[in-house]
Amino acid sequence: MPHPEALIRYNDAQPGAADRIIKMAEKEQGHRHFVEKLIGSANIIAEYFGLALAAALFGGIAYLGFQLIQKGYPATGVTALTGAILGPLVTFLSERRKPSN
Repeated sequence: MPHPEALIRYNDAQPGAADRIIKMAEKEQGHRHFVEKLIGSANIIAEYFGLALAAALFGGIAYLGFQLIQKGYPATGVTALTGAILGPLVTFLSERRKPSN
């Protein structure tokens, strides 16, 4: 926004210019608020999608581990189950240790 004295000069040069400049600033602020709200919603959706994907991956690997054990491959099955359990656990613990901004 220009200084009020500058708005007066704009209005002197072109009648109604100050009002148009103020309306333009209000419209820009409204747009900026809309975009920030949209970005916030997109971040929330992305976070939940990531959690769902991680849960599906965990479930798939755990299922694979159980199937391998049942098919007679206990070492491979236990390795898959251990990876399914330790992967999210290590990620969770490392995220808790990060300093917050």
